[in-house]
Amino acid sequence: MTGEGATGAALGDEPPLEHLIAAATVRIHGRRPGYDPSGPDEGVRTFLGSGFFVAPNWVLTCAHVALAEGGGHVDVVHEPEPGGPPAVVPGEVAVALPGTPPRPGDGWAAPDLALIRLRKPTEHACVHLAEQPLTDHGPGGGRSGPLLGFAGWFRAGRRLSRYDGTVTVLGRIGWGADEELRLGDDDLPDGVSGGPVFDPHRGEVVALVKSRRTREQGGTAVRTGQLRHLPVSLAPPPAAAPAPAAPARTPRRTPPRTTLRRTPRTRPGPRPRTRRRAR
Repeated sequence: MTGEGATGAALGDEPPLEHLIAAATVRIHGRRPGYDPSGPDEGVRTFLGSGFFVAPNWVLTCAHVALAEGGGHVDVVHEPEPGGPPAVVPGEVAVALPGTPPRPGDGWAAPDLALIRLRKPTEHACVHLAEQPLTDHGPGGGRSGPLLGFAGWFRAGRRLSRYDGTVTVLGRIGWGADEELRLGDDDLPDGVSGGPVFDPHRGEVVALVKSRRTREQGGTAVRTGQLRHLPVSLAPPPAAAPAPAAPARTPRRTPPRTTLRRTPRTRPGPRPRTRRRAR
C-alpha cells in the first residue's frame, strides 16, 4: 500500500489481497451543495472517515463516521486503481447501530457499525471478510496477541492521504454486542476510523478501526462478526443490479353482457269447435 505510514513494499510488489484491500478502501465525505469531495481543498473540509466495500455497491464503516453530520446521505470517494483518479458516488445510510448520535460528552457505543448503500451502481473491488480468534498461542505456550494490518485515510496537512500499518491485539473490552478489541503498538491517526483491519498473511478483513487513543499508540476495533447484531429487517441483502421488471400484462377484455328479456307466458284460448258433417 502507499501513503504516509505505509509499511509495505511498492504497490507492484504487494500480495494480490493487500492490493485488493487498498482498492476497496474508500473515503466517506459529508454531502454539501457546491463542494467537490474529490478536490484537494474541498475534500479535506468534507472528510468524515474511512470505509471499505464488502459487497457490490455496499460500504461498511463506523456509525459515528456515517452519521457524523446527522444526516443519512454521504459521498463515497474511491479509487478504482489505487493512486489513480478518484470516483465520487452518492450513498445513503441503510442501517446503523447505534442509529442516533449519543448525548454530548458520551462516546459512541459498540458495535458502532453502519452500512452505506450506493445510489448509483459502480464497478469496484470488494474485500474478503473472515473472523479472527482473539489471541494466538506462541510456540512456548505463552499468550500473545495476533499481529494485524490496518488501512484507511487521514488528513496530511491540507491534503488527504492513505495510511496503513500493523497493530497488536492486546485484549478486549466488553462482551457480545459491546465487545471491542484493544489495539496497540502503532499510531491510529484521526480519519482511519471505519477502515479495514486485516490478517496480513491471508489478506482477509477481520475487523474495522473504531477509535484511537489520544496520548498513546493504538485504539480499538470492532470485529466483523459484530455484523450479526445489525437489524436484519433494515439491511436488505446487497444486489448488484435491480431485477428486471415483469412484462406488462394486457388487460383482459370482458365481453358486454346481453340482457335477455323474458317473454310473457300466455294462456291458450278455447279450442274452436268443429261442426260434424251429417251423413
